[in-house]
Amino acid sequence: MIKTIKIPVHNQPFLQEQAKRYAQVFNHVVSFGLDNGITNAVELHHKTYYTFASKEGFLPSQLIISARTKAAETIHGWLSLKKKRDKQILKQQELIAKGKRIRKPLQPLSRPVSKGFTAIRYDARSFNIDFKTRTISFSSINGRQRISFNANPYYEQYYSGKVCSADLCWSKKHKLFFFHVTLEFSDPVLPESSERILGVDIGLNNLAVSSDGQFYMKHSVRDRVNKFRSLKSRLQSKGTPSATRHLRAVSQKEHRFRRDVNHCVTKQIVRSAKVGAYDTIAIEDLKGIRQQSRELRKSFRARLHSWPFEQFRQFLTYKALAEGISVISVDSRYTSQKCSRCGHVYKPQRKGNDFHCVACGYQNHADLNASYNISKNLVAEDLMKKTSGIAWHACAVRAPDQRAYCDGSAVAIP
Repeated sequence: MIKTIKIPVHNQPFLQEQAKRYAQVFNHVVSFGLDNGITNAVELHHKTYYTFASKEGFLPSQLIISARTKAAETIHGWLSLKKKRDKQILKQQELIAKGKRIRKPLQPLSRPVSKGFTAIRYDARSFNIDFKTRTISFSSINGRQRISFNANPYYEQYYSGKVCSADLCWSKKHKLFFFHVTLEFSDPVLPESSERILGVDIGLNNLAVSSDGQFYMKHSVRDRVNKFRSLKSRLQSKGTPSATRHLRAVSQKEHRFRRDVNHCVTKQIVRSAKVGAYDTIAIEDLKGIRQQSRELRKSFRARLHSWPFEQFRQFLTYKALAEGISVISVDSRYTSQKCSRCGHVYKPQRKGNDFHCVACGYQNHADLNASYNISKNLVAEDLMKKTSGIAWHACAVRAPDQRAYCDGSAVAIP
């Protein structure tokens, strides 16, 4: 398990110059690699290292190597994105040639350039932290530096962690550098099989609904989200320098609000799972949902794209793992259209927040019904994995006490 903590660095004015030099090395390696078609990190090291290592006192050698490593990773990531973007542009050009109007044509991907104070990556050779003495030792352009940080009882839980790396990042808000220290802990023992499953449906009207009957993100949160959207729309239409500054501040405030809501909701879900003795949390796999929603109305797309669902999943995963609860993503297809009691799938069965099965007459809140289906989908997947050597299929007709899946030798009771 990986965790990250932030520690402020005070009264070190030379760090700004160091961050600029680090950015200079990074930009040089990226430009050299792309200009010469070199992506191998070792070859980039031999071609670019001595350009800066020969300058006395410019930057510690370990930080030059760190900047080169970071640049090599950036080159690989940028080339991968460029390949995807070129395919999308080619597809758009084919559509334009056929006479289709494109509202916002895609532009070629610009080269990666680091501006301002670049985050400096430290490793075990160039960084060390001692929680007991509350000191940090790190390499710098002024030699090895040793600083102390304030005692905080919160840090006691990290004493047993193994320090992996650290990033020295500049905070525009606080006008201060922070060390983002990454620590590794042994993973908790997770259950081998899912005995008690808590299904969680993720949506827009309710951020999350769990199969134990809990609803998260009420009207107050949704009203505040709508207020942010309305205010940003007015500021964008204004277009003045003052409105632009206000828009930036509002966007940052909205980002912090959404992050806080995700933290609070995921914490409540994990606490509820722990109290209910659940060993597994099943959430719907939303991969590709943004591409699937292109045909929906604009207001719905705005609500869908604005909420960080992937951040929600990450928060839920690491909080659950800390409590020994596993989190598994399951197929979310038809979970909102399927009856959780009889399994009948029919799209008109859901109307807004109401679900009414036309086959068996079952009625419930639509999101709660979906959370039941998500937990049952995980049960069905586990069943299929355990019996992978048997030809299993869904029983078209079955008795009330008969399981929904049976092997080839079973006989469905009429």
